[in-house]
Amino acid sequence: MIKMMKKVIVILCVFIQCGLYSQHSLDIAASDMIIYGTSSMHDWKVEVDLNKVTLKKIDFKNSRLNGITIGVPVAALMAPKKLMQKKLLKVLKATKHPFLSIQINDCTVKQDTLFSDKGLFTIAGKQQVLPFKTEYSTQKEGYLMLSGTQSIDMTHFDMKPPSAMFGLMNVGNEVLVKFKLLVSLENKSERKIK
Repeated sequence: MIKMMKKVIVILCVFIQCGLYSQHSLDIAASDMIIYGTSSMHDWKVEVDLNKVTLKKIDFKNSRLNGITIGVPVAALMAPKKLMQKKLLKVLKATKHPFLSIQINDCTVKQDTLFSDKGLFTIAGKQQVLPFKTEYSTQKEGYLMLSGTQSIDMTHFDMKPPSAMFGLMNVGNEVLVKFKLLVSLENKSERKIK
């Protein structure tokens, strides 16, 4: 009986959570997100599989963006080499913290640029408020384009940048995330992003 009650409670929690976090679709063909970094040997980049990215709680009223939450599974980060992928998953503590997210609230707009001093980033299980700035514009009917660049220092999230070849190659502390996301403002509740 107790096991059955626990299962019912878990199922109810999942349904409540799905209702609270309705999703919006992303035009994959017109969107991209790439993470750039440096090392003592060469620059590198990691692409994000946008099929796995979720966009939740988009608050867009009267032609004004008031807030957005973006979720990125660590598994969506696609390194060009297996060894790099393995090190990336380790640095991001993927087994304990399989998701990265950014929550932006209380946005202000100046000349088509979105500003928010409340960009709450969650990376490797640690939360940090970072300044956030992005360009945005309304596109074809019902779509919003978000684009910009975000600098992130890994050490601010208690991540130790990886090294390779017995310490001969060291990755820099800072990464640069460049993104261009074409978002449908139509709510796609309970649907996987296309």
